[in-house]
Amino acid sequence: MIAAKQMLLLAVLTSIGVIEAASAKVVRWDLQNVAFNITNPGLPSEQSNATGFFLFDADAPADKRLVSWDISLTNFLLPSYRFNSAAERGGILEYPGQDMYCSNSPGCLLFSSRTLFELDPIGRTGILLYLFPLSTLTDLGGQVPLDGFVRDTYAFGQSDKFLVTGELVAAPEGPQVLLLVAGLLSLQWIMNRRTRRLMCRAMRKA
Repeated sequence: MIAAKQMLLLAVLTSIGVIEAASAKVVRWDLQNVAFNITNPGLPSEQSNATGFFLFDADAPADKRLVSWDISLTNFLLPSYRFNSAAERGGILEYPGQDMYCSNSPGCLLFSSRTLFELDPIGRTGILLYLFPLSTLTDLGGQVPLDGFVRDTYAFGQSDKFLVTGELVAAPEGPQVLLLVAGLLSLQWIMNRRTRRLMCRAMRKA
């Protein structure tokens, strides 16, 4: 009887611990089918595509939720660029009220390039990638539609390309989900075993 109670307590504590661990985690969000477009009068349509991912901790303070990122921006007319948190500073997480472009988004992600100046063959001084998730990013993952734009800055002006397709996709971490299921199954097995014992005792007394 004591062993059964100990196993029951262990299963309960394990399940609680797994639930708490699963509710506080860093989630990888992948960019899927993300494309930006601009049409200039007299010029062919210009499209850029963004691929890659970022790591996001929904439970962290606002300025620490964007953990890291690795996103590539490609265009058949312009040189490609890679936003990488390991090589640059400038990934900024902003929320409504802090930036005029984020007013209609529950969370605004801004990825800023290094200062380019002479390094860019077409004269860009910088590149800004704005991604606006249209629903809140949570630990549960899922699919979240996107809005946003890319801004190329020059010494005497700027050029914007607006998002035409794209979403963010994330799945809950497999190991944590499996641990949670295992803990709940153990708890159910112990409860079923205890119920069978009580029924057997009742039948014997009858």
